[in-house]
Amino acid sequence: MECSLTQDQRLIQESVCAALASASARQNLRAVLSSPVGWDQGLWETLAGEMGYAGLMIPEVFGGSGLGAVEMSVLLEQTGRTLAVVPYFETAVLFVQALLAAGHRQQQDAWLPRVAQGQLKATLAFMGSAGHACPADIQAVLTGANDHWRLSGEASYVSFGHLADLILIAARAPASTGWEGISLIALPQTTPGLVCESLNNLDRTRPFARLRFQDIVVTEDAILGAPERAGPALERTLSVAAGLLAAEQTGGAAFCLDATVDYAKQRMQFGRTIGSFQAVKHTLADMMVQVEAARARHYLLLPEVVERLRAFFGTEPVAAQSMFYFKPPGARGQALHQDQFYLLVEPGTCIAAWTAIDDCDEENGAMLVVPKSKDLPIVCPDTADARVSYTSHFVPVPKGYKAQLVKMKA
Repeated sequence: MECSLTQDQRLIQESVCAALASASARQNLRAVLSSPVGWDQGLWETLAGEMGYAGLMIPEVFGGSGLGAVEMSVLLEQTGRTLAVVPYFETAVLFVQALLAAGHRQQQDAWLPRVAQGQLKATLAFMGSAGHACPADIQAVLTGANDHWRLSGEASYVSFGHLADLILIAARAPASTGWEGISLIALPQTTPGLVCESLNNLDRTRPFARLRFQDIVVTEDAILGAPERAGPALERTLSVAAGLLAAEQTGGAAFCLDATVDYAKQRMQFGRTIGSFQAVKHTLADMMVQVEAARARHYLLLPEVVERLRAFFGTEPVAAQSMFYFKPPGARGQALHQDQFYLLVEPGTCIAAWTAIDDCDEENGAMLVVPKSKDLPIVCPDTADARVSYTSHFVPVPKGYKAQLVKMKA
């Protein structure tokens, strides 16, 4: 899947690449991890302060750029390529999205401009000891009422929790379940009763901390929005963050592919570069397909896509899938079939949208569709002719319907 970028998005991509190259982020990674602070403060000051990218998804009224998740995914792919040791995702995605979704205007006025200027590092503490990003794992508890609140319990696996200036804590009311009864509480790192313990995790480029809350007094203005009403905001924040974290991981996978290709072009064996051997070529081709599939999948998780699917269907989309289909002229195609049969879903519950990257017609091979057949019941397929179809299933055109060839332009 080729994900085309706009000119502005390419400028973001190129500027971040240049900043990471100038900082030698990849080359200096070991030195950064072994330093006393354990993170790249200079790179943070460049990305968040000088370039203003911490405010990428912050509305312009708060001093941000007012851009969306697509632009953020473009940026995160690049930081993922270098394993940049900065609390960028935590501040610019987790904290910002939660504050926009749950905070009232006074709280947004207080913190969002500071984030946009690179003056505030923040994170979100929402997981318990099991390490699951779900409401059942929240182990912080908020008790009280009417500006007499107390916070107890703990949060684990808090990304960059040891150096965040401000920590957004998900806590639930006693006896509450699911997304109900959840509050989001903003506390400075220096709050009395907040104990931070750095964890010795495997991935040192994203350090974790465990936070303990020892009967902390919480004022009403530290609670984002209304107490015990932040569940939907947290759910949306984690949904957006999942797609953007996938973008960062895709960047890491893309770097592994590029580095492997470069090595295959240089490594000599039996008087030839190993990249010239067919077995290596096939392996690299499979890697490329996986990287491109990962890129397509993370774009499908972005809120812009989900919101359009929601508007189109009038209900919450359950799943989205992307697929690339390549058929050389003269090659076998796929016999007529029902997508619902392969997806194991009821008729009328899914939709497929096709676009062409090359012109296709009856001469070089085009798609056949049967109009108005989407609500037909599932038909038991016949065996397809293996001379013309690479799949074994074939569904005959029902009586009263007609298959039509679809010509498409790239």
